[in-house]
Amino acid sequence: MASDELKPQRVAVIGSGLAGLTMAYLLTHPEQAGGRFDVTLYESAPTYGMDAHGMDIPCGCEACKPPANPRADSAHGSDSELDETAPRSPTKTMPADHVATERLDSPMRLVIDNYYTTLCSLYAHLGVSVVNTNFSATFTSVDPKTGAVAATPHYSDRLLTLPLLAPIRVPDILFRPWTQRTTVRIGLDRARLMRAARTLRRSRQLPTVRGTFGAYLAAEGYSREYTHGQLLPQLSTMLSAPFAGVLELPAAVVLDWLGRPDAKGTWCVVADGVQSVCRKLLQYLPEGKRRFATRVDRIDRDPDSGVFRVASSPVSGSNLAEVAEDEFDLVILATPTSVSASLVRTATGLSATGARAASLLSAFEYGTVDVVVHDDASVLPSPARAVNMASTVDDTMTTAVANQLRTLPPHVPTILQTTNPLSPIDPARVIARWTLPRARLTVASHAALDGLYGAQGADGMYFVGAPMFPGIPLLEGCVASAVDVAARLGVHRPWTMQDGEYLGQYTGEGEEGGSFTDAFLRGDLLYTPPGSRYATTAAAKESGSSGRGWLAAAAVAVGAAGWWAVKAGYLTSR
Repeated sequence: MASDELKPQRVAVIGSGLAGLTMAYLLTHPEQAGGRFDVTLYESAPTYGMDAHGMDIPCGCEACKPPANPRADSAHGSDSELDETAPRSPTKTMPADHVATERLDSPMRLVIDNYYTTLCSLYAHLGVSVVNTNFSATFTSVDPKTGAVAATPHYSDRLLTLPLLAPIRVPDILFRPWTQRTTVRIGLDRARLMRAARTLRRSRQLPTVRGTFGAYLAAEGYSREYTHGQLLPQLSTMLSAPFAGVLELPAAVVLDWLGRPDAKGTWCVVADGVQSVCRKLLQYLPEGKRRFATRVDRIDRDPDSGVFRVASSPVSGSNLAEVAEDEFDLVILATPTSVSASLVRTATGLSATGARAASLLSAFEYGTVDVVVHDDASVLPSPARAVNMASTVDDTMTTAVANQLRTLPPHVPTILQTTNPLSPIDPARVIARWTLPRARLTVASHAALDGLYGAQGADGMYFVGAPMFPGIPLLEGCVASAVDVAARLGVHRPWTMQDGEYLGQYTGEGEEGGSFTDAFLRGDLLYTPPGSRYATTAAAKESGSSGRGWLAAAAVAVGAAGWWAVKAGYLTSR
């Protein structure tokens, strides 16, 4: 009996996106887990799921330029990438710090500290190097008939510097009379929405906001200039979703995101790509326990012993020679909810609670998004910024200029990454393209999350991933859900919690009680030490006036003065 108690629990982690990798890291951490778990990681891709579409971009200088720049066959949707093994023939001695390639994440993973609090703590703990991004943006339109991007944006955050006694920076778009009304309208509505979101969050009233975000915007009377000219394109870019998908989001969840405190820093990315994060997260997992290019076909459970049998088969590039069946005490599903639902639905030996998880998982929707890496500048407005959003009446195409976003060395060729292309991209200029799954949050899936949270651990089966988080399904949800499940298994995060981190482990206790998702919206599932910027209280009240009058007057004054200053040559671009 004593020997059984000392025997580590066998755990199958299925999926190696950020959630699965974090789960594997926590359960193999030598100090926090203490050897109590024997983890095997399954991944159908030949490499880490989180970095399955990352690629190395040759720097472009003559000394290390490859002899050819192979491109994907866009007509057949090939997944071909730049040839990382192509021989290079240096023609001169390069500086010691010269980097022959730059790592490009696809899609790009940008994070900011006011919402990705748990993820930022994980990165700091791992010693991940991050760099600030130039997250400047333009908002323009796409001709629905021709797909052509409008040359001039209707909104931009480009700033001009007024060289006064104390130089000040103002949006250059204010100095264009034909766009000034739109700019003022967007500014006023954006300030009103941010103020409303923060008031609702601080006063713990978000759970009272029911229905969709689209219904909320309509009821509150926000202008179309703001909703379709800036807000929806921005959210569409963040979530890789069409406008319809953004409008179907639960209003309270979007308001929670908008109502967070101001970030201490700016948007950032991992300096050398998320591939380095993947390696750090698997530092304690032996090579023999990493089943890449291995598809899990079935999960069955013996109702008497409680042991799972996981049947898997190799795919191209697998280190698994043949179909295998392994036994585990616990199964952690870190796959898209559609995959998890299929595995649970076909599993045998589950209890009624465990089997019910399949129907709950079916409430979670997934869409797809096309990502194209290329160098066709015809999809950019003029002037282009680091992030360029071009919209039709119901969708947005986002083109990021990797060189500006990451501030790459000047000798690196211009690399563009377009998400959801609405304009034609020259096939000859395509480097790589993929169609990726993306979680879609709806009112129905948010309600199902309460039931699924209660089913966690039934029969020894757990679920992690962005959709298992009660907020916006982003990278923060991947880490937060893994931290929650690890805590259920008695493994706590190996770092000191910071203000605003996700706690998880909701029991329903307390004066207000209620559901798991309502507790999150009240702010009860975030770590809030004394003096926390994330603390909520029923006493919070809205403060400040709308400021519409003085803002409009200021805009007119700045517009008149600025137009003269531009003509006189007193203004310079930032």
